[in-house]
Amino acid sequence: MVQEYPELQGTIGKLYSLSQGTDDTVAEVCEQHYLPKQFNDSVPENKLSILFSIATKLSDIIDNALVDDLPTGTSDPFGLKKTCDGLVKILLNTKLDLSLENIINYYIKECSISRSGKVRWDFPLVDQKVIGFIKQRMENIYVSLSYKIEEIRAVLANFSGNFWSTTKCLESINKNRSNKEFSEMVDIYIRINNILRQGKQQYGMILQNKEIDKSLLKLQEEIVLIENLTVAQTKINDLYKQKDFKKIIEEIINLKPVINNFFDKVLVFDTDEKIAFNRVLILDKMFQIFNYMGQLELIQQ
Repeated sequence: MVQEYPELQGTIGKLYSLSQGTDDTVAEVCEQHYLPKQFNDSVPENKLSILFSIATKLSDIIDNALVDDLPTGTSDPFGLKKTCDGLVKILLNTKLDLSLENIINYYIKECSISRSGKVRWDFPLVDQKVIGFIKQRMENIYVSLSYKIEEIRAVLANFSGNFWSTTKCLESINKNRSNKEFSEMVDIYIRINNILRQGKQQYGMILQNKEIDKSLLKLQEEIVLIENLTVAQTKINDLYKQKDFKKIIEEIINLKPVINNFFDKVLVFDTDEKIAFNRVLILDKMFQIFNYMGQLELIQQ
């Protein structure tokens, strides 16, 4: 029936299910889990259909990544671009974030041929392919919604499945980027990033999982900065959970005086190696707060 009339996919499944006495909710899933078939389609109406739609679409994308068959050009024989666009639509409509890394890792271990032990998939590579493909589709969708490309790439730089958070962040950047204070915030971000880049070249992986040593804080400006960063971090963590990026921007802008005072009065790369390393850790803490907004250096001023 569906081969003859493809437009009946889902509809005929529901009718057959009902004729066989299947529960109404399950019959609806048979019909709705194909939706949305592209970004402009309507989304499923019940939670079970939403769950099956997400699972089906992610499964199709991951399977094709496993066999290295995700579309890279105009050719798309399996319609995976529309499948992905439908996935994005449903996640934005339901205001959901996902941990794609956890989902892909679980799928490879439990749902694919690798479970038999015959195949060992390269998880980091598959993860990279899936997220890269979804990011490209999201970029296209955001462009169609009239967002600027540098804004889009800034928020997608740290994308790992946070569909709704990324979209709310993009909205806030788009609305605030013309404000003088936002431009100054971006300038501070770039300054931090440039100095931190030097620090990472010098200290590399040593920075990971290292805590700031408060006994090495010698100047009042760095002490005050740490106090403000600690308070701001707590507030911004809560605001991120609420997806309130407008207030996150405000909190970051409020840090501007103490950050500028730090840069004016404190030499990051002190002659004492321990103090210099500790100040690079302070910069890293600052950078993590700014990073809630994405890679702001990509936004043209």
